[in-house]
Amino acid sequence: MNLRDFVKQALIDIHGGIQDADNEIGGNVVNPPVDWQYREEVPSAGLIRIAGNEEAFAQFVEFDVSVTAETQLKGDGGAEVSILEIVKLGKTSVEATTTEKSNQIRFRVPMRIGSR
Repeated sequence: MNLRDFVKQALIDIHGGIQDADNEIGGNVVNPPVDWQYREEVPSAGLIRIAGNEEAFAQFVEFDVSVTAETQLKGDGGAEVSILEIVKLGKTSVEATTTEKSNQIRFRVPMRIGSR
């Protein structure tokens, strides 16, 4: 997978996960609109004010995710090829080449704390 496809799919998955979590919790809890003007208001607690509500705050939930992809190509023609890798073709036995790639993503999402 090239970098462009990785970034695209990661952002789609992160966005979908945020929407799914917010829908299950009850709406406007995960990733609520925040007031960036007051982001330093409670810096020691890591809080940020919810936009339009002086008494509501959000706290950032931080994620540090490592994504590892493994591709295995077999010499008998039975492999799925989605990434170009080096393939060893055997004459009578099936040989396989396994390649592992790892990517790391760090992001944070604001989440409303306390009552609505």
